[in-house]
Amino acid sequence: MSSLRDIANALDLSVSMVSKVLSGRMGTSGAPAETVRAIRAKAAELNYHKNVSAAALAAGKSHTVGILIHYLSRIGDLPTREEIVAGQFGIASSSLVEHVISGICDGLIAHQMRTVLGFFSTPATFERLLPCCNRSELDGIIVVDANEQLMQQLLEHNSDGLPIVTVHERRNYPELPRVSCDQPAVGELATRQLLEAGCRRIMYIGHFQDRYDGYCRALAAAGFDVDPALVFRERIYYRHQAWELWEKLGSGFPRQIDGVVAQSDELALGTLQFLLRNGFRVPQQVKIIGVDNSPFCGLLETPLSSVDQNIYEVGLTASRQLMKLIRGEEIGNVLIAPMLAVRASSSDSNDITIKP
Repeated sequence: MSSLRDIANALDLSVSMVSKVLSGRMGTSGAPAETVRAIRAKAAELNYHKNVSAAALAAGKSHTVGILIHYLSRIGDLPTREEIVAGQFGIASSSLVEHVISGICDGLIAHQMRTVLGFFSTPATFERLLPCCNRSELDGIIVVDANEQLMQQLLEHNSDGLPIVTVHERRNYPELPRVSCDQPAVGELATRQLLEAGCRRIMYIGHFQDRYDGYCRALAAAGFDVDPALVFRERIYYRHQAWELWEKLGSGFPRQIDGVVAQSDELALGTLQFLLRNGFRVPQQVKIIGVDNSPFCGLLETPLSSVDQNIYEVGLTASRQLMKLIRGEEIGNVLIAPMLAVRASSSDSNDITIKP
């Protein structure tokens, strides 16, 4: 890789002059326009790139951001009690982790920032990441899906005021700036899509309050009351848990409904499989929509409609918010709008349609 000295030698100039031109910090000294053009042309010819490490050292910055993200320790397994206490970012089949990391990293790369990635699945594994969370090693951190207990640990450890941005659905630590998908809009978007498709008896499965509020809001806007007999505020996420719920309700229950909003794609998948196994037609008799737009949604014999939480954009926005904090700017919370992926489980068409 070429250096400032290579450019200076090629043009018979001082390294100081080349550095000032390429950094845009000429001050009052100035330089002839032809010299500036020659330096920039030679830098392009030699494929010169700024040495981020050297610049960071000179500025007293590390140009490094830590990303602490909650993830299941055993992909495909159910969470342990400790993991449930810690909270979790989606489930293994959802691809949320990959999308949020992609968004964060793309945003930081645009600012020539390096990243240090740490995963935690329990309070104990989170605590082991704390020693590196300081200004001597990092310029800031983005914490994805840590609960109140873990954030309190981090803040108690963060005595030197390291900039922190959180990515979390719930407002679990108001003092810290947060970026998340608009959860009431998730429930509202799913319910509205079923209403627009002609559903009038829409079942709700899920415990997230914000999404349930959105479900209620969409029904009210369409002139319908919430029927408590169709609402199941169950703390469940997985396909087999959907089966357990449906087996309790019995094979006759689907005759009371014409639509289902499920809080995860796995719950929607379990619902789809139960209905098909028991002779119901989807979407002709019952329409179904999940949440997360998981990779498997488009691979099913009856492709599954889903609300996409736009998690890449959440991660990208979190990185931009952190960079503002690092520069000393004030920031607030940001909500990212979800999108809707309409497939055959809630539509007469087999073609996927993405709606804002």
